[in-house]
Amino acid sequence: MGATFFDYNKDGLLDLYVLNNVDIHVLPANYRKKATDGSALSNDRLYKNNGNGTFTDVTLEAGITIEGYGLGLAISDLNYDGWPDIYVSNDYLTNDVIYINNQDGTFSNKIKEQVKHQSKFSMGNDISDFDNDGYLDILTLDMLGETNLRLKTTLSGHKYSEYILNERYDYEYQHTRNML
Repeated sequence: MGATFFDYNKDGLLDLYVLNNVDIHVLPANYRKKATDGSALSNDRLYKNNGNGTFTDVTLEAGITIEGYGLGLAISDLNYDGWPDIYVSNDYLTNDVIYINNQDGTFSNKIKEQVKHQSKFSMGNDISDFDNDGYLDILTLDMLGETNLRLKTTLSGHKYSEYILNERYDYEYQHTRNML
């Protein structure tokens, strides 16, 4: 779906992150066990630049293991430690992901700890200082209707069963809204 070049390991070479979404389920919004072991066809990929015109797939050893339906990708130093982190916005059931760089060639997903609200149908994202307070802000875009009537007639609401299933399958709660 998308890709970006960035130096995740600070060796001076541009590495490659590939954003994937593979429609492998009958309906990507159906609850199911979350794949967090890198085995999903819709798992993103990270390729390390070898410095000789070739790349090595380091996805699993880097900890890029959470399935998604990726539609947006941004690289930024979200925790201000001087290392590039990865924000992935995922559509449908799969949660957005914040891969924080552990500074040792690996990443850890910290979305639960760092974001209080997620968009359910994240179509894209951007990271910048939107309010000029000196801190980075994350914007995710949901697919919303153009008018209030369209918005109100297409919202599914928050059913009690969704809360139960989010808990059962370890998904964070999501809202059909743009998020900042």
